[in-house]
Amino acid sequence: MILSTSNSEPSRVPWMRIWVVALLASVVLAGAWEFTLRDANLGPKYVDNRALWADARHRLNQEGTDAVALLGASRNQRAIDVETMARLLGRPVYQLAIEGTSALPTLENLAADPRFRGTVIYSVAPAFSFNRRLSKVDRGDQSKWVRFYADQSRVRRVEQRLRLLLQGTLAIRSPDAAMPRVMASIRESGSLPAPDHKTVFADRSVHIDYAAQPGRADESGIVDLYLQNTEPYTDAEFQTVVNYFATLVRMLRQKGCQVFIVRLPSEGKVRALERRMFPESAFWDAMERQIDATFVHFEDYPGLNGYLSVDGSHIDSDRNEEFTAALSGVLQANGLR
Repeated sequence: MILSTSNSEPSRVPWMRIWVVALLASVVLAGAWEFTLRDANLGPKYVDNRALWADARHRLNQEGTDAVALLGASRNQRAIDVETMARLLGRPVYQLAIEGTSALPTLENLAADPRFRGTVIYSVAPAFSFNRRLSKVDRGDQSKWVRFYADQSRVRRVEQRLRLLLQGTLAIRSPDAAMPRVMASIRESGSLPAPDHKTVFADRSVHIDYAAQPGRADESGIVDLYLQNTEPYTDAEFQTVVNYFATLVRMLRQKGCQVFIVRLPSEGKVRALERRMFPESAFWDAMERQIDATFVHFEDYPGLNGYLSVDGSHIDSDRNEEFTAALSGVLQANGLR
């Protein structure tokens, strides 16, 4: 018996079509998820991390004598709307403040950098400038952020810029939409999480929704943090820091930089505690005598008052544009060119 064989070839798998369909399905699903996240107001948002800070620091170098550098901690970062200040001063402004830290490492970095010849606006918060317990609460540690910036290669900077571009474009890159946060919320409540109380913008301006902030967002909450984490320097320690501060300012002045040291508002229980821990005669007045800078204290300018949030320590985010306008006017009246 002769066995017959088939001459037909086995059918070919249409891989190209499968890959195209799979790719289109992925794009549709990703687009649907992106739309869902945006609809829930979960992005796009930026993460206030070393990469975003370093990007601002790199861009500062490109502006020459026109640049304005904002230094300090959370009071500065929450108080000043960068876009508003840049418009009113007619100069590029860069936010280099870092929450919960002393800004002296950044001041040192600017003083030592021959490329920087602009203006420094340094916000002094006593608890982050003259506090013996600072190492226990200094969450950002500006010296680490400065080293991160200084150690970046050109390739790393390009990669960083691409990451920031995606972060500012896609909600799926938002910290509010991080998968662990989303999954935890879905498990607990069956729905997407609410937006975080803190929103960071591309220029590192910060908006705080105090109604949604977890924990105690009132004056007593700030006072408790002070009492738990603040111990003023001894007279000798204070003098050492002021001498260092004065040296850095002198280096900046020798390059032609303007330096403004600003005391941003506080009130109520917070202000009372600051007066007790850091009396003006032993703190502000001593700095003013020894540091060759222009000093601006909010209590000397009634127009800088009345903008604080419920915590008595930070400007209300809904009014930071108004406050920024008022502060810009005061700085210009004090010689900011």
